[in-house]
Amino acid sequence: MKKVFLLISLFASCQLFSQREYKFDYGLTYSFKIKNEKTATNVYLVNSKENNYYLYIHDGDSINSTLHFYDFKGLMVNGMMKNAKAYQSSEYVSNCNEVLPLKNPYKYQINNYEFVNLKDTVLNDTSYYHYKIRSLKSLKYQKRKKILTIHYIVDKSSNKFIPFLWNPTIYEEWKNEKNIPNGYPKIIFKENFEGKITSVFSLVSIKKIERKLTIPEECDYTKAGIKYIPKTTFNGF
Repeated sequence: MKKVFLLISLFASCQLFSQREYKFDYGLTYSFKIKNEKTATNVYLVNSKENNYYLYIHDGDSINSTLHFYDFKGLMVNGMMKNAKAYQSSEYVSNCNEVLPLKNPYKYQINNYEFVNLKDTVLNDTSYYHYKIRSLKSLKYQKRKKILTIHYIVDKSSNKFIPFLWNPTIYEEWKNEKNIPNGYPKIIFKENFEGKITSVFSLVSIKKIERKLTIPEECDYTKAGIKYIPKTTFNGF
């Protein structure tokens, strides 16, 4: 009996070890405003020490919330949960119907962008870091392609919080340069080639949390030998 129990325990340990787990230690709530549109609220679960992944939650309707998870190293998850559960769960367990391989075909674009550190910005008597990521292309090209410059107003007191960059190309640029300060964004805004602001993300709240997302081994497409097979069903988390 002891041998059987030992075998079961070892099997269970192997299963847990083979799963891919992501941990989140902060929840960031941002209000999001695009010109001439209503303000929306989005929640981002992040790891302050690992910025290659995050979980993004927003209300899909009055009953369900939509969850999007991105790991810039090769995975993404799209799912739905009941509103209360989505915001209160301590653990999210995905199934393979919601997991997709994530590829960034624009890695080469790091040659066309750069981070620029600007003078500090003062808001309500508090000084913040200010940097931007901009295109190195001509203004004519930026106008034709509608390329935006993204500004980050960053909290100075959170120097152990590595930059939160929710775009895979920007993440690749950060890995390439690593010339911007740590800290979570207080405000993120985008401006067009004319210098006009087109959208603004403003931090509403930041909360210390302990959350986890688990992806089964059989749909961890970052591993050799595990291939993606398109699914026809969508069940949610």
